[in-house]
Order: sequence, then C-alpha cells, then structure tokens
Amino acid sequence: MEEQMFPNTKIGIKSTNQIRAQNRLLFFCDIIANFGRFEKRLLMRIKYLCIAALTLVLSPIAAFADEGMWMVNALSEALVQRMQKAGLELEANEIYDESKVSLKDAIVSLDFGCTGSMISEQGLLITNHHCAYSDVHSLSTPEHNYLETGFFANSRDAEIYIPGKSAYFLKKVLDVTDEVGSTIDSQKAAGQPYGSRKIASIIEKKYATATGYEASLSSMWSGSKYYLALYEVYTDIRLVAAPPVSIAAFGGDIDNWEWPQQKCDFAMYRIYASPDGRPAPHSEANVPMQPLRYLTISTSGVKPGDFTMIMGYPGRTARYSSAAKVNFRSQVTLPISNEVRAAQMAIIRGWMDKDPNIRLKYSDKYFSLSNVQENDEGFVQNAGRFKASKHIKREERRRMKGEKALLRELDEKYAAVSDAE
Repeated sequence: MEEQMFPNTKIGIKSTNQIRAQNRLLFFCDIIANFGRFEKRLLMRIKYLCIAALTLVLSPIAAFADEGMWMVNALSEALVQRMQKAGLELEANEIYDESKVSLKDAIVSLDFGCTGSMISEQGLLITNHHCAYSDVHSLSTPEHNYLETGFFANSRDAEIYIPGKSAYFLKKVLDVTDEVGSTIDSQKAAGQPYGSRKIASIIEKKYATATGYEASLSSMWSGSKYYLALYEVYTDIRLVAAPPVSIAAFGGDIDNWEWPQQKCDFAMYRIYASPDGRPAPHSEANVPMQPLRYLTISTSGVKPGDFTMIMGYPGRTARYSSAAKVNFRSQVTLPISNEVRAAQMAIIRGWMDKDPNIRLKYSDKYFSLSNVQENDEGFVQNAGRFKASKHIKREERRRMKGEKALLRELDEKYAAVSDAE
C-alpha cells in the first residue's frame, strides 16, 4: 500500500494512546505531569536504550520533580506501574522486546546524532529539521538554496540519496560487563594493549562476526557497567522533505531550547533496501524498506489529562553529575567555551550578513555553533539561578548518611580543591 506523500491534513501535536516518536533515541523517557493544567506527558530521548521518568508538579508557589533514567531493555515492574498510573496503556514488552516486534522497531538512530521514527510501511521516516540541516545544506547551491526554499519530493524519482547517511535499528542489548573485565585481564596477562578502544574493538568484532549485525560497546555509570548494542544498519537513505528554515526554525536560537515553540520542526527521509528487504548499498534497483513496525500520526490533537510518549536516542546525559562537576562546568569550563564560541559566531555572522554566497557556505557551521551556544549559556544561567550544585550536594549528603567515615575521607582528600575554589 502506497502512503500518501503529503496528505491534506494538519500535523499537530500528537495525542495520547497512539504510539509515536519523533525526537532522540537511546531510550530516555520523561514523564511530565503538569497538575497545574492537568496534563501528563512522557518524553523520550535516547542514544542507547534507556528510559528517564520525570514527574513535575507545577503551581504558582512551588515546583517538585521526581525523575530518573533507565534503559528500556531493563524496565522494572515498579517503573512500568508508575508510568501506567500516569496514563501509559502499554506493557513493558510492547515497548521493548528482543523476540518479537515492539515499539523499538519503529524508532531508529540516524548516525547516532538524531532519532528517526518510521511512519509508513514504505520506509518513510520523520525526524527533526535540525537533524537534516547538514544534508539540506550540502544539497543547496546559490541557484537552488533548499535551506531557504525548502525541498519536497513529489515522486520517488525526485528523492535525493544522501551519501554516508545511515539508519540504525536496534536488535538487541547485551550486558557484557564481565566479558569486558575478563578481556582486559587476558590482554594484560599477554602483555597486549588493553585500553578502552582496543577492548571495544575486540568485543565488537567478536559479536559482529557472530551475529551479522553492527556491534557498539558503550560504558555506563562511569565504566561500572558495559553494554553491547546490536544494530541492523541501512545506508540507502534518501531525502524526501524539508520545509524552509524560515518556518522550520522559526524563533531562531531562542526557540531552539525554550518553550513554547511554534515551528515546523520536521524533515522526512525514506529508507531503501534490496528487493528482498535486506540492507544494501545505494542502487537504483533498491526498493523502499518495509519496517517491522511503523507509527501513525494523529491529527486530533491533545486534551487535558492525555498521556503522550516519545522515544529517542539522546547523545548523552548529565543528570547524574556530581555537585562538583556541575559547579566546575557552570563556573569554569562553560563560561570560557561560551565566550570563545560567541566570538567565533560574531565573526562568521559578520561575513554572512555581507554576502549571500558566504551565508550559504557557512550556514551549517554557524547553525552548529549556535545550537550548542544557546544550550550551554542556558546551563550556566540556570545552574546559578537555581543553585543546582548546592541542591545536588545536599542530596549527595542525604544519600551518604551513615557513611561518616567515607565522608570524612572524601572531605580530607578534596579539601585542597575546595580551598582553591
């Protein structure tokens, strides 16, 4: 069945009780319950399957947050029950299951930098516009500036192949912590290199050869755990649609990280496969792949009390950072990098404003810089505004209560650092 390319419907905010995902994957979910407006939302972002739950109670007087992050392949029964109480109508194995089709099969990682969601049985994929920005920029010329005019392929023949772009479908996650440890020991005993890159190459090669999938080793919780993700990778990815920047990034840098937002922040690709449905290099003989599962887009909107879930691959999280790390980032490293980056942006912007050809040439570079700048400036501002390190330190002390000897040892060991600050 051929999907309608651009149906004459409004694509609004996705409503509850239907599964859809759009933003970022290694599964990180935020459950937001805004009791001031009686709204409940579950947000998910991921670069390695994990779920983060965030419950916010907002009132004119105070705010309270209950949050965390978990890998989707290891959802606890208690967490699932909390999510279901908030409105989730799925069981854990409907979100992630390695033996049968589940929600994870509709969510892909694009080059481990963004998330895409399959939205048709003909390989159509939707993602954020900024995730396609570099691709649209690479296709643009002074005569055909798709950043400014937008790009819409009204037929399969008009879709444009993007060299080097890949879509990763997660198949399985393995806990290989013990194997990493034993591999390090064996490398040491043999007098061979045992650095992180070497160990990763050994284990990834072993599992890639055994399974036929691409293997990626990641450390979690500062190296206390190691997980190996197995992916099926498609490389024939073609651009289908991207609205002009004027509406896709409406609001500029400010609305990039702040809400509410009013913009068409989306782009579409199509994944192609060999005639037998397997991943294959780009070829005119390839056909649209048929995903195991795809999502539907609701046009009915949302109403108070609705539950919405978004799955995605975030690149990383700093939510478990120590008070010392938050303090160092907000007062030392980020202020320096923000100042340097702002100077770079001012120089580039000055030249871009003088010449449309220069503006096109450097637009992708400027966009990348501004994307980071707004976020990092916000981190510094809000870390100070909400006294983040102070609250984190208080929580650290609460959790360490009863460990007085350890606390004294830590205080003595890092006294010099505290004095220096």
